[in-house]
Amino acid sequence: DAGYPTVRVATRDVTSCDHGAFEMADFVWEIEDTYARALKGVDTVFCALPLTKDAVTRFPAFLRECRRARVRNIVKLSFYHAREGEGRFKDVPLVQSHGMCDHLLAEEGEFNYTILGASHFMSNPMVFQGAELRRKVGNDGAVFYYGAGPKAVK
Repeated sequence: DAGYPTVRVATRDVTSCDHGAFEMADFVWEIEDTYARALKGVDTVFCALPLTKDAVTRFPAFLRECRRARVRNIVKLSFYHAREGEGRFKDVPLVQSHGMCDHLLAEEGEFNYTILGASHFMSNPMVFQGAELRRKVGNDGAVFYYGAGPKAVK
């Protein structure tokens, strides 16, 4: 048998990647009613937060539903040093959101958890927050690109 019978992929658009190798579940961060079906019978969750300003308000509801579904393990994709709340990224809203959600997960106490502090594949924040980062450019015209080193933002 090909595929991954113990994997469920939760996505906003199940038609975008449904190829029969794994179970699919409708999941939309903004619609809490989609959480229960996506989490039913799940032991471990890999969580990548959406690029929205309300991720912090949605995450507690997601954790509550994880608790109801008896999820035991959560692996959350975050930003490099997001939980520290200081340093050169402290004013970037997306980093702040991740830091707050990381703290919520750590304080929850119900789950085994791993927080992956990624730093080198952050193209989406540049798309969604490039203008804000450009406003914070130093005199030399360069900004730090989320831990990957100085890159020019034009």
